[in-house]
Amino acid sequence: MRGLRTATEDDLDFVALADRSADDPASPLDAAELRAHRPKIRPYVVDADKITLVEEVDGALVGAILARFRDLDAEDESPANRLLVDRVLPELDPRWMPADRRFTEIFNLWVAPEHRRRGVATRLKRALEAESLRRGVTLLYTHTDQDHADVLALNQRLGYVVVRRGPIWDDVVRVSLVKRLDRPG
Repeated sequence: MRGLRTATEDDLDFVALADRSADDPASPLDAAELRAHRPKIRPYVVDADKITLVEEVDGALVGAILARFRDLDAEDESPANRLLVDRVLPELDPRWMPADRRFTEIFNLWVAPEHRRRGVATRLKRALEAESLRRGVTLLYTHTDQDHADVLALNQRLGYVVVRRGPIWDDVVRVSLVKRLDRPG
């Protein structure tokens, strides 16, 4: 049995593990670290301006995508909101930004190693694109480490375009990609 759905609080441990595994696959979380990481990830499950989609196969969660629906004209000036605005957006061609200054920022995408190359990531990204359109958002933004060739290839196959290369919050060179969605009509 296979299913893609919006995550609930019951999925929070999996989502926290997926988020951490995507960032640092060599360092699994112990129980204490998991408890400490849950509050960081919980907003992606419960807040209206965020979303986590998960894929379930045979009763086990095997993938997750976490995203924020951004509105640059309405959001507060918190450090979390300012990072992308101050360090990445000024380097992009302003024509990429929609007139309403709204976009979906993909925070993280992770698929269990034994389920990779089976379409899970593609289904998660396509579902996020559909949800973005449902919310009237027509631009998606993501970034990945330049060394993640498979992730870059996936994004480019799905129509994402490279718009920037360079560090964001540390010395790691990251590749920023965007995808413009067409409104149905």
